[in-house]
Formats: sequence, structure tokens, C-alpha cells
Amino acid sequence: MNHDQFVDRVAERTRLSREHAAALTEATLRVLAERISGGQAEDLALALPDEQLARPLHESPRKPAEGFDFNAFVGRVHSQLPDLPHQAIVPGIRAVLMTLRDAVPDKEFSDTMAQLPSEFRELLEGTEVPPQAPMPAHAAVERGASVRMNEDDAVVQRTAARANVPSGEAAQLARATLQTLGDRIGGRQAHELAQRLPETSAGWLDEPEETPAHDYGVDDFVGRIRILVPDVPDDDVTPGIQAVIVALREAAGDTEVDIALGPLPQEYDRLLERAR
Repeated sequence: MNHDQFVDRVAERTRLSREHAAALTEATLRVLAERISGGQAEDLALALPDEQLARPLHESPRKPAEGFDFNAFVGRVHSQLPDLPHQAIVPGIRAVLMTLRDAVPDKEFSDTMAQLPSEFRELLEGTEVPPQAPMPAHAAVERGASVRMNEDDAVVQRTAARANVPSGEAAQLARATLQTLGDRIGGRQAHELAQRLPETSAGWLDEPEETPAHDYGVDDFVGRIRILVPDVPDDDVTPGIQAVIVALREAAGDTEVDIALGPLPQEYDRLLERAR
């Protein structure tokens, strides 16, 4: 899908002029690049077949994600489009994200959505979330229930014990850390480690073997995990990551983990040194 085809699809979905659809596309992608980590923004840019489309997404791979909420996202997009009515912004963002989903591989889109607040997922499911609308209570309950179902996993239990956190918080930390680690080390190493883990934690870590390792720094690594665990206090995130790595070592074996983490640059040592 090239730039013109992308814009045409946004125009069809919003019933805006092509000029407005093009401006809306550029503004939404630019704010998206601010909201997600620089590494993920670059991954998205590389996945798009058209450099004109990719240009608003280019960021430093080491840039951490900015933690602004859905309302702020809408506001930032609208500030770049003063000629568009306010009521057109949310449907416009939805149209751009739906078209982006059509244009990039499923994994890149899923990795992007994982860094965004739940309102974006609701938006794509067909619920147009207006500014200032809180997350529905049922969504929070369902999200909590899915975490509770995983609390009996051995990696989760070991994380809870070592980090001294509730099992629900440990489940969130284990899931986010293993998912991000799998993305960072690549499919072959992640798949081999996953074979040694219990079913639930193996599913979080596992990647298709052909998936390449994504090159981003330790601050981005921690930042991605922090975004995935919005209910975990900031002070618990880094110790929680370290507890997950210890639990991973206990489940998969020191030798296997050392092999998998060996290619990581030296800057990761300060994060992992307490996990050895």
C-alpha cells in the first residue's frame, strides 16, 4: 500500500476530503511515534512500503515512549489540524489506525497496540471513545481476570516471591518482561528458551524462529515493559524485571539463559547484574 492508496482509504473511511485525510494521516502517525518507543516507531516505519508514509514515524531508536493518555493523544493530533472540526478527530484517528493495520504485518501492529492505552483497542473494536471517557469498568475486570488465570504459572510464582509483590502484579511483570525479551533477543533464542518454561510463560516468551532480534537499548527495554504494566508502581518495575529474569534462570537453566542473553550489549549488565 503506497501513500496515495493509504490516504484514499482514510478518506473513504472518514468521508473527508483527500487533503484533510492526508493531513490527518501525517498528524496521527507523528503523534503515534511520540507515544510509542523509538524502537517500535522505527519498526513500523520499516514495515511500511512507502517512505512518504514512514517519514512521520522516524524517531531515535533509543527514544523512550511518552506516557500521555488517549485524551492527550487526541489533543495533540487536533493541535496540528486546526481546520478540522473537533468531532472529526477521534473517527479520523480510528480510520488511520485501521488503515495502518491493513498496511503492516500483524506482529508490528500488535506490538504497537501493546504500548497504547486500552481506549485505542476499544476504538478499533468499533467503540468510538470520546475524549474524557474513562475505560469501561467491565474492561478493567476482564483484564484483571485474564491475569488472575495465570497466577499459578511457576515463573509467576517465583517472580512474586523474589520481588515480594502480589501474584497478580507478578503475572503482569512476567508477561511484559518475557514478551519484551522475546522481541529483543529474536525468535530463535526466544523459541529455544520457551521450550523449557511452563505453558503460560512459554507462550509469553515464544516467537516464530524467523523473527529477527530488535536492536534497542536498555532504557527502551524498561520503558516498553513499563508501558505494558500500567497498574504496577514505578518503583516495582525494575526489581520486578530482575525477579523475572531470576525466575527464568531457575526454570530454563543458567547456561541456556546466558546463551540467549549473551548478544545483548554491555549496557544491559546494570539491569541484569542482580539477576545473575
